[in-house]
Amino acid sequence: MLIDVVPYCGIGAEPDLLRLRAEELQGIVDALVVIEGSHTYQGAPREQMLTSNGIRNLLGRIAPPFVEHVLVRIPHQPGVRPLTRDDAQRDAGLQQALDRFFEEGETFLLLGDVDEIPRAELVLSAMQRAAAHDTMVRFVQRQFWYYL
Repeated sequence: MLIDVVPYCGIGAEPDLLRLRAEELQGIVDALVVIEGSHTYQGAPREQMLTSNGIRNLLGRIAPPFVEHVLVRIPHQPGVRPLTRDDAQRDAGLQQALDRFFEEGETFLLLGDVDEIPRAELVLSAMQRAAAHDTMVRFVQRQFWYYL
């Protein structure tokens, strides 16, 4: 099972990027878990933007078999660094994804921001390598600015 775990904040071009990511990974991802935080990067409360059904509607026919929306509620704490809050939200969402979909010895996790879109053939190659060597595989991407 390949689980694609994607932190999401819903601003700018993120809906389009989520569609592009799902399109690229169509047919190889078994479950898409979209993590949405209850607070912004800076700690301000924000409204929930997605639901599992909303993601299915956004992706349409390219949606993987399982789609899960995880809303992580971490209250704002004065003095907490934004990256610490961001990490806590991602970790909590990742734990929920593992609790829901993990299968001993058969589960691969693909964790990356919505704008980090790996090529499907590289994901398949990485899964084979990870299974053969019982190891993690890390993707590296070049930095680009883009317009949609």
